[in-house]
Amino acid sequence: MTHFVYRFIFVLCNHFLLHATHQRSNLDTFYTAFLLAKTTTYFYKLLLKDLHEMVKHCRIVLVVLFAVIGFDSWWYGKMTLVPLQFLLFNIVNDFSKFYGEHSWHWYFTNALPSLMGPTLFPLVLSFTSKQSWNFNGNNRVLIVQLSVVLYILCHSLVGHKEIRFLTPIVPLLNLLSALKLPSLRWRRIFLILFFTWNIPMMWYLSMRHQRGVLDATNFLRALISSEDRVLYLMPCHSTPLYSHLHVNATLQFLTCPPNLHKMKNYVDEADKFYENPSNWFMANPSSLFAHYLIIFDVLLDSVSAQLDSNGFYLIGNFFHADIVQGRVGRRVLFTVLSYSKMHSASIAHNLECLTKRHMPNIQLQLGLIVGATNDLLHYIPLFFIHFNKTIKITCCKRELSSI
Repeated sequence: MTHFVYRFIFVLCNHFLLHATHQRSNLDTFYTAFLLAKTTTYFYKLLLKDLHEMVKHCRIVLVVLFAVIGFDSWWYGKMTLVPLQFLLFNIVNDFSKFYGEHSWHWYFTNALPSLMGPTLFPLVLSFTSKQSWNFNGNNRVLIVQLSVVLYILCHSLVGHKEIRFLTPIVPLLNLLSALKLPSLRWRRIFLILFFTWNIPMMWYLSMRHQRGVLDATNFLRALISSEDRVLYLMPCHSTPLYSHLHVNATLQFLTCPPNLHKMKNYVDEADKFYENPSNWFMANPSSLFAHYLIIFDVLLDSVSAQLDSNGFYLIGNFFHADIVQGRVGRRVLFTVLSYSKMHSASIAHNLECLTKRHMPNIQLQLGLIVGATNDLLHYIPLFFIHFNKTIKITCCKRELSSI
């Protein structure tokens, strides 16, 4: 009974704490797969007429299931079963294909090798041991294996697939690999390969790859106030917003909702913008009232005319990635509205606070920018990320078209 209480509390706490995250629906799917796996492992006992044991474990399944439904219903304010909604949205209505589709085997042939790296070998071998095929009610390894397999199979039925959807089962995948590792003859070679692969990848993916949006957000957080407006002309979901900004400013960004109403020839806002930026600016004139604008460098040639004519100037240039991927460029460009349309004193004060309190590894290059008219000169800083801990100040004369 004590194990049942601990298990019940653990499931409920995880469900509640992750309720507001984007991985919650995936976690609910994992709970469903876990419950199915646990029921399957005791099917053998049912055949042996061990009804008492079967009833005890079905009780655990039912209590957890009703508790999950209760939390979901409380959160949404109406009767809700998230795994059912996941099924209706992604499979019955097939809305997820709007974000791209992959073949049914993509998780097995692409996602798992990319996600697991060298640990994929002991993971696969863990399914070949005799213990994996022992349908004993006390076989906890089998419960874990069935849980991850059912979870992946359920998500394989959905056309849209992403590596992040496997996040809830990564600890279980590593557990299965670790359980198999001691029985391998070449475990020393595996450990060398494990560290040789993971340490460089950890540094590259954590410190360099796609870091520009975070650096730009940190820079923006120290610069703006709640009265400012920020416009993100970037692909959907590419930039953190209020979760990292922590400033109650007005943020405008390109949207890309799926075709929930099944309209003919549906095109989302992001696709409309990238198809013809000039037409988008004409259809959304209020977007040019923003105080700050953030774009990837691949978009600069398409919008430079609108930025020049409306008095925007480049003040931030942040490294993002080594390889250009479609709409995602190598650098994140940060622009600000011209001096004639903003209060320079407010900008100067915020920049002074930035250099004193934030990001000591920023090299500050103070540029002399020519305004909309030749007699309007003012100082706007240009920021570039370097790996030193000093602030260097130089002076130069630049225009947006020359950067």
